[in-house]
Amino acid sequence: MVAACGGPQIPAHGGYKSDKVKPWKNAKKLNWDDKNEAKAEGELSYPDMRRAKWFMLDLPSPGELTLKLEITPPGDSVNEDFDMAMEILDPGNRVISKADSEEEDVGELAKTRTLYDLPAGKYLLHLYLQGRMDSGDFVVRATYKRSGAGTEYKSDFPQQVAF
Repeated sequence: MVAACGGPQIPAHGGYKSDKVKPWKNAKKLNWDDKNEAKAEGELSYPDMRRAKWFMLDLPSPGELTLKLEITPPGDSVNEDFDMAMEILDPGNRVISKADSEEEDVGELAKTRTLYDLPAGKYLLHLYLQGRMDSGDFVVRATYKRSGAGTEYKSDFPQQVAF
């Protein structure tokens, strides 16, 4: 018979339901509103095997992307090492910006990243928990500004259609 300790049970798994799942391939698309803003919210829980969320942002033309992450840890039982991290990946799936345990805003409940002069394309946003006991809610807000402030985006629709 094994006696249970009084401390919390640390998960032995990696935080994901399967090692074979590739969630970045099914990232949830964030849609731009008429102000070129997008918003997503949800919760992550390492113990419940919901360690990460993936989102896709499609930039229709070159521009600037700002991401603001607001984190709400669970109740008063916050682990002092709690941190929710984010990474932004370019269309080639390379990390171009991050807010994780190696950055100066580690443990902060609000994180902001602005990327300038980005080419048009599909970018991935990866939110994830760093500690095995972590869980928390998040709200992420994205703002997109086309290059050349004040310039109107003009479609070249007929010219791009193959005959």
